[in-house]
Amino acid sequence: MSLFQRTERRAGRTVDGYHAEWLMCSAKPDARKAVGAGSAGTATRPDLRFKALFFTNSGEKDLSGETLDGRWQTQLPYCDAKVDVRPEAIPEGYVFREGDRIVAEDRPGSPSFEIARVDRVGLGRISLRLNIIGG
Repeated sequence: MSLFQRTERRAGRTVDGYHAEWLMCSAKPDARKAVGAGSAGTATRPDLRFKALFFTNSGEKDLSGETLDGRWQTQLPYCDAKVDVRPEAIPEGYVFREGDRIVAEDRPGSPSFEIARVDRVGLGRISLRLNIIGG
């Protein structure tokens, strides 16, 4: 691992240590797995509890109590929220998929979102674009 990569990972851990929130990802029910659910090889993906950076444009307050007032609106025109996950924060081999459900456990009322898009560029953070469930 290069010096840059080590520095980048250390900086990511520091940022997450101050700003990351607890989230829960539940796999989208897969219709293909419902057929023959009693047969072998139909195990579903387990729920995953992880910490990541969570951004929203709904005007709610962040964890520090500061009102967001749509600051992310220009950056997130097609979704309600965004999650940035460090690859080290999830088990190796775990894959986020469109349609999976994300629950923001640290937010008042634990709002639920559905993954609309998963972006992963290189070795950096995994970006999840989310739409709120039940608006």
